[in-house]
Amino acid sequence: MSSFPLSPVPSYYAQCSFPTRNGVFYAGGTAPSVTLSKSGATAYYVLDYWGNQVSSGSVSGTHVTPTAPSGGWTPGWYRIYFTGGSSDSLFGPSYGATNFVVIRNNSNFVTMPTVGTYGGGGGESRDLLMKGVMGVGTSRLLISDVTNLSSGDSLAGIQTDVPVAKTYWSAPGSPYADSARPRPLFTNFPNGTVDSLILPGSSGGTYLTCYAKDGTVDSSKVYVALDAGSVSGNRIRVYYPNSSTLVETYDNQASSAPAAAAINAASAYIRAFTNNASTGGTLAVTVIGNAHWTGVVTVVSTLYPDVTHFEGPSNEPGMSAELAHQMQIFQAAVHTGNSSALAIGPCPVDINPGGWEPFLAAGGGAYCDEISFHAYNAISNGDINLGRSSIEAFQALLTKYGLQSKPLWQTEATQVFTAIYGVYHPRRARVPLMQTLLWEQYGLARERNPYWYDVSHGFWDFPVWLEQGDGSLNPQCVLYRTLAEETFGQTHHQRLDFGLVGDHIFLGSVYQASGGASTVVLMVTSYMPEATVTLTVTGTTSPLTVVDGFGNLSTVNIISGRAVIPVSDIPTYVRLPTGAGVTVYTCNDWPPVNVGGQGTSSSWLAAATLSGVSSSVINDGGFMTNYGNGTGIAYSLASLPDTAALTWPTATRVDRVIIWCGPVWQVASALVDFDVQTTVDGTTWVTQTTVTKTTPSSFQHGTDSTNVGCQRETYWDEQWIFDVKLPQPVTAKGVRLYVRATSYGGEPDNASTVTGGQGDSNQHLVLEEIAVLCDNNTQTRVVRA
Repeated sequence: MSSFPLSPVPSYYAQCSFPTRNGVFYAGGTAPSVTLSKSGATAYYVLDYWGNQVSSGSVSGTHVTPTAPSGGWTPGWYRIYFTGGSSDSLFGPSYGATNFVVIRNNSNFVTMPTVGTYGGGGGESRDLLMKGVMGVGTSRLLISDVTNLSSGDSLAGIQTDVPVAKTYWSAPGSPYADSARPRPLFTNFPNGTVDSLILPGSSGGTYLTCYAKDGTVDSSKVYVALDAGSVSGNRIRVYYPNSSTLVETYDNQASSAPAAAAINAASAYIRAFTNNASTGGTLAVTVIGNAHWTGVVTVVSTLYPDVTHFEGPSNEPGMSAELAHQMQIFQAAVHTGNSSALAIGPCPVDINPGGWEPFLAAGGGAYCDEISFHAYNAISNGDINLGRSSIEAFQALLTKYGLQSKPLWQTEATQVFTAIYGVYHPRRARVPLMQTLLWEQYGLARERNPYWYDVSHGFWDFPVWLEQGDGSLNPQCVLYRTLAEETFGQTHHQRLDFGLVGDHIFLGSVYQASGGASTVVLMVTSYMPEATVTLTVTGTTSPLTVVDGFGNLSTVNIISGRAVIPVSDIPTYVRLPTGAGVTVYTCNDWPPVNVGGQGTSSSWLAAATLSGVSSSVINDGGFMTNYGNGTGIAYSLASLPDTAALTWPTATRVDRVIIWCGPVWQVASALVDFDVQTTVDGTTWVTQTTVTKTTPSSFQHGTDSTNVGCQRETYWDEQWIFDVKLPQPVTAKGVRLYVRATSYGGEPDNASTVTGGQGDSNQHLVLEEIAVLCDNNTQTRVVRA
């Protein structure tokens, strides 16, 4: 495995810079150009988002203006590669590489300012300017030490950055502020916000952690002491309002658990929580103190109303009753700073209901004015089925505790890498767009779902940033910009219904302005060649304007009340005039949605085997519900070729097979070469059709830490959902996949796994579901096994 980011760097390797900030150029404006830090490169070539070469030429000196493709530089994301006469074992032929983007000039957005314009700072290297211009959103404003507001990510630093955030994102009344979409700013306190006192264990560790009883008790006046009990065990003494006025004594406590229970049942001043030591040591009379409380109050009173939301009580804490108490005190401190300020929390690492239960059962939700979280592994690599399962389970949990009406925040919204420990996957930029659109269907507006991280800042353990060290942008930036442009002034209005099967593949929503026009947003959650959605359109007969994910326009005619929209694994937008509406008529060449049972799958009631072993997972219609433990997905251990079969006792008509592999991440692979076979007797299998994709590949072109830091790059389409129509309908008692080749887990080839990518060194068959469908609306399609 090579180092990541890649080093050592060849002496001839050149770093790249642009005449415009972030390599952003406007369609019809100044031609894209790149400056190299040294001469030596002799040639360049430019690939677009899909890996198509759109320009190439020679290099002389250090300034390159790539030749425009036919039709000029259209809106999009482009990557330029430089080569020369030498090659390196790690970097291959690379003399450098970088990205540039072309966007539309839109009066709803500030024009990108000049190179060198300050965009924000702090420990996470914020670039509030770039994110505002690109329509991505804002960033969390960190206070690293609430007890020392002048160190690290300081209060003064936030005060410097807030005007930038306002100028480029949130300032009310400005021409680019979206009145339909409030854009609140928020501060995060990652390292704790609540004052506590640790009572030591007899042999180290913590016996009890003590807090003020609630937000009405001044912890600067509460003192606690610990020593031996008068007869046995331990004694805890509480003093208030000074170190000499004893107000409570808890004597002869046999261990920490009953001591905490006794205190919490009776104390007017403190609450106590057990930790890792059962018996206590000694502690002289010591004040709990209020340094954290004072810091929170100061931050809130200083920043409000420019900053309205304050996230705590810490970053990614363990969910517990103790955290619920911390949240109570944190909320009180925020409200003391300003009664209109909002405390958001509790900010855990995921939305797993089991992890949240202890916090919510202890009443923690009541102390969250709005609920914040991170949602790691909830939508791994863009799996819409896993995403819906995760989100709906979380919503059910909130409803259980009466919290369903509270606004939600996802404050670390990163679902996948593009630079994957040595392999650059720019086409994975689709994933954050999918998760953003999916969450909006569940009421979480993108303004409360900010992308994180902003800028490459040296934390290569988690390289998920939008902006490289050379200022260039990953493609999700352009995709976010188009989303913001096409839905400006509009909010989520309606989730589209694609039918029983289609809802597991397609994502679509209608966004609508108040009393005005609307926009349909469509995408396939896996690459699927020639995918379409046919819309039934009412209220207009005029041609519809269709906008691709990068902002390029085309038109589609309405014929007999319907419009066929080409869709891909990045968003497609359909502009609707005022008064027009749509529903989904069908997907691809399927029968109409919800007509005569379209979408009913016989396989979901069939017997299933994988590698000859019974595997109900792939025919239960349940899809994956937990990526971490593999719930709802089947991983074959057999080598290729391998098979997966579905059988049923009564012959039925089969027109097509739809296959969901894993979400192409880590060991979850995608199909590359396979047959779809049928049987009439359960013994003899006949091949009906063969699917052979171009063998996925990567290529070596190394870049240093100012860019993506990777050794290899791939534009593999990562198709993991297959809609396979048979050449003609077949009557059968079973369907089998005979698989000859897959990807190497989440990587296209073995070379990428050697480099360090997130893949599997072996090819294996991985499946979530197989649906066997009949396109004849009048025929019964459910056959019980």
